[in-house]
Amino acid sequence: GCPYQLGHHDAASRPGDAQITKVPVEPGDVLVMGTDGLWDNLADCEIADAATTIMDAGKGVRPNKTIARDIAIKLVETAIAAAVDTKRDTPFARAATEEFGLSYRGGKEDDITVVVAILEADESGHS
Repeated sequence: GCPYQLGHHDAASRPGDAQITKVPVEPGDVLVMGTDGLWDNLADCEIADAATTIMDAGKGVRPNKTIARDIAIKLVETAIAAAVDTKRDTPFARAATEEFGLSYRGGKEDDITVVVAILEADESGHS
């Protein structure tokens, strides 16, 4: 079921249940990977806006690994703030309202892990 939950009980998802998706990428693309604590508390547009703002401020001035680190830190800090905000409109709150007919507002306290990578071409020019 959705969400997928790995575990060792009968209702747990198995690794083979994972969704596999291929997405074309190119140098300069920013990949954001995170646990549900990120995606439950921040909307895709909030994540994209934060990444774009930090990318634009650092492009050509700081190394990509520093920019990626700064994006990850900003996203974790913002997701933590959202998780404890009882009045915030979050993806989790919207899903709980839509799926279960609950009148829910606020974030969802959970583990929050974020990894950010900025793709670069290798020496042969391939990404």
